[in-house]
Amino acid sequence: MLLILIIFVIAFAGAAALAIAVYRQNRGLPERRARRELPRQPVTLFAEESNDALAAQPAPDASLLERARRGDFTALQGARQQAALYQDVLNALIDWCERQGDTAALVRHLARSDDLRANARLAERVIAAWQAAPDRRSTVDMLHVAALADDAKTYRRAVDLAVAAFRDGRLRNFSADELLALLESQFWVLSSEAQRGGDGFALKQRFAEARRELIAAASAK
Repeated sequence: MLLILIIFVIAFAGAAALAIAVYRQNRGLPERRARRELPRQPVTLFAEESNDALAAQPAPDASLLERARRGDFTALQGARQQAALYQDVLNALIDWCERQGDTAALVRHLARSDDLRANARLAERVIAAWQAAPDRRSTVDMLHVAALADDAKTYRRAVDLAVAAFRDGRLRNFSADELLALLESQFWVLSSEAQRGGDGFALKQRFAEARRELIAAASAK
């Protein structure tokens, strides 16, 4: 019995010594710090590629102007809703046509459209070309482009030149009534804003004068 008690005491002492050693060892280790994870950014394989693609895309306005500089008449359609941009695109096309020596191509494109407009610059180019060799077809085009410019003074100038050409015998393929009808019909191509106001009123008065001049010129022939 005494032997068993001695063995028990020795075993207990050994276990206690082991526990104390483990405790001391654990105290010597550095404390485990709680991890703090950084917030994660959403990752996509295509993010960088998409940003690069957007940066590489030209601005819509610049794209339309570049197309116009290459002679793409359809750029006018894309610029219709922005007046300033439309003028820039149209002027770029005028420049291109002059380099090609074919302003008539732009005139035909505008004539075929229901919603595209000209400007005073193009009208003056067409008037100058018409004066060199006026005929029936070119007279129709000249008056139409002048009206599409939406400027009453520009159209008044076209009317004056057409009446003078008839009076001088340079428009023999028109009767007085035909030319007057053409002049009056193209007035309605002008925008409503251009038809109103002092210049528009003066233009309407000019038609009455033109009628008298054309009839007098026809009677003198």
